[in-house]
Amino acid sequence: MKTLENTTFNESTDAYQPIVAGTYPAHVIAFESREINNSVVFNMTFKIADKVADMEVPVYANIDGTYQPTLDDEGKAVTRKGSHLIGKEIRSAGVWLTPNPQDGEGWKNRKYKEFFENLGVSFPTDDNGNCQLGQVEEEDVLGFPCLAKIDEQEFTNKEGEKKTTMRVFAAYPWNTGQKLSNDELEGGDVPF
Repeated sequence: MKTLENTTFNESTDAYQPIVAGTYPAHVIAFESREINNSVVFNMTFKIADKVADMEVPVYANIDGTYQPTLDDEGKAVTRKGSHLIGKEIRSAGVWLTPNPQDGEGWKNRKYKEFFENLGVSFPTDDNGNCQLGQVEEEDVLGFPCLAKIDEQEFTNKEGEKKTTMRVFAAYPWNTGQKLSNDELEGGDVPF
């Protein structure tokens, strides 16, 4: 066997690290909407920003087929810098808009209003002080920064098996985050 001088593997520092539930700096990089039963569902893809490298995130280990937090000898969670999360893409769980809600059902649009306001969308107010919602479009949010709350979503696949995936469930203002330019959204120049 040929010896590789500077090539090592340490399970505690080099093992695969899953994306774990948390709130991370991110940008909206894709947007789609579709109508379902007189409502509109909005799905976005968020890309975790470079700023995550400044955060401490928990280290998880595969124990008997499931990822669990790694604990030190004192029982405290082991953490590391979040640089392994840079560039990871997570889809939203879906944000619903109910156009023309029936009387007393305006509450159905609360999450829609809050989610998009946290991304920087401004909805006007009418003369009675009511927020006048509009239908958000791609150019209203694409490239915008936010703090994305990521957690597990459970679903059942076609074979009837329960599975989990990570989804963005909420967005919060990232006051120091900068909007991505068109070049950054398109990936810039490809080096090959």
